[in-house]
Amino acid sequence: MKAEMSFAKIDAIGLGLTSQDISDAFAPFVQRRADNDDAEWQAHLRRRKKKIVLKGLRRFLTSWLPAGKRTEDAIVREYTEAWGEADYSRYDIHRPSPRYSPWVWQGENLLANTLGSTRFRQLMLIRLIEELKPKQVLEV
Repeated sequence: MKAEMSFAKIDAIGLGLTSQDISDAFAPFVQRRADNDDAEWQAHLRRRKKKIVLKGLRRFLTSWLPAGKRTEDAIVREYTEAWGEADYSRYDIHRPSPRYSPWVWQGENLLANTLGSTRFRQLMLIRLIEELKPKQVLEV
């Protein structure tokens, strides 16, 4: 039997978080608010939709090809290259981001740095760890 997903309000999940807590955590990463007909907002949405479609198509096509199968060596090589040359300064919240993505929060359109979502997830994880009080936490 397949479980159905359901949505709950943030302040109803028992972690002591409110919508305002989320807004406050995300606020430093918001470049600006946008109307639905804002040209920049619409351009971001078109690029995002195109990227999602192309990524799905690429995955579908490469999954059928023998060359599309990734080996363990290829994965290790890719991750070594990606993380070995990572520029961690991009995570500095005081450094303005050159790129923004479209976000909708409580019915409001926002152009924001994607690090805002990282901040939100961190807040959720902190509250979850405080609630569960595990003996150990594995960082992945």
